[in-house]
Amino acid sequence: MKGIIYLTFAAGYLTFIVFGIVLYWMRENQRWLYGLVEIAAALALVFITLFFLGVGGPKPDVGTNIYTIPFVTHLLQMLAAIYFLVRGLDNLGQGLRKFPVWNRRWRWLSLKPVDDVTKLKSDGQ
Repeated sequence: MKGIIYLTFAAGYLTFIVFGIVLYWMRENQRWLYGLVEIAAALALVFITLFFLGVGGPKPDVGTNIYTIPFVTHLLQMLAAIYFLVRGLDNLGQGLRKFPVWNRRWRWLSLKPVDDVTKLKSDGQ
């Protein structure tokens, strides 16, 4: 029985490492896609957190004390989701620099000047 448990842990660690390597490759070679994955992870984290806070999940007995473990846990999950979202948007924006048309649209959505996109590439911004 212990052999199966160790094998399961080893498979989990190996999967974790392979998944990390694939994501790193994606970040280095397809940064826009990596940004979309980060955005999807952020949205999933928000959904899971709100699900457990609201409609479908078990409701923690918070009462009037907001400094309980469930409240702090949900708060940290929401802060992590915001961080993932910002990182995802940043990686998406950096990845779209390779595509002038999409970069121009992204800069417009980001409220940045869009008149001289070629200068940005040469400046390394």
